[in-house]
Amino acid sequence: MQKLPLASAIGWGFPTWREAEEAELLAALGIRRVQVFRNREKPFAAPDVRRWLTDQGLACTSFHAAFGDDYDPSRPDDAARRRSVENLAREVDVCMALGGRLLVVHPGDAPIGPEMHDAERIGALERSAAELAALGEREGCTIALENLQPDQMGNDMAMLRRIVDAIDSPRLGLNYDCGHANLGQDPVAVLHQAGPRIASTHIHDNSGRGDDHFAPGFGSIDIDAVCRALAEIGYRGEFVLELMETTDALRRRCDAAWMEKLGRWLDLASGIAP
Repeated sequence: MQKLPLASAIGWGFPTWREAEEAELLAALGIRRVQVFRNREKPFAAPDVRRWLTDQGLACTSFHAAFGDDYDPSRPDDAARRRSVENLAREVDVCMALGGRLLVVHPGDAPIGPEMHDAERIGALERSAAELAALGEREGCTIALENLQPDQMGNDMAMLRRIVDAIDSPRLGLNYDCGHANLGQDPVAVLHQAGPRIASTHIHDNSGRGDDHFAPGFGSIDIDAVCRALAEIGYRGEFVLELMETTDALRRRCDAAWMEKLGRWLDLASGIAP
């Protein structure tokens, strides 16, 4: 069985993420595929970024959509919801211009507590998801709804799975974020809730108390168990590291011993190792 493709998020336009140093680190880790995540407050020209990535030996395979109130597909006001979908449609254009074919989308934005179970909110997300799936089918881009943190729309992976199952489009899936799942839930149980609808992943670690975005193995998540569960559900997409610590911190953490662990995790997730 082939290994899953290894990829990593790469930040663009953020003061703590220096692109050239990130690219150098990814090269040292043997990573050639990236998911671009940009600072929406900074200028961003997708063709220029794509050329720069190519020059660094990197290929953008996916793009993380911007998020915020104006990108929230669960807004109950239909006019506001449609504006959010229009904004996300423009993110599809950016993804494609970068060379990517998968867009990660947050199903909601700010914490809304009990409102995330409100039928009106869920109905709005269902309508948006159907519209995004149709857009993805037209453009050849997969939309992956990401499980989010507590009290945010999207914290309930089972609900996201029901929506994706009901629409049943080859261009609509789920993005499994094990760090978000670790905040008050069991990451393996959340992964199994998503099951075969997982189209992409965010693999990182935390203490269980906050979205720390540590490198895997430096928090409380049982990464071995997560990787075995990915193999159990037959996941064949990218194994995307979402590393958000500074480049200097990651250089200290990602030593030879950690690289050996990463190789074992990739084997486990690919169904190669016992």
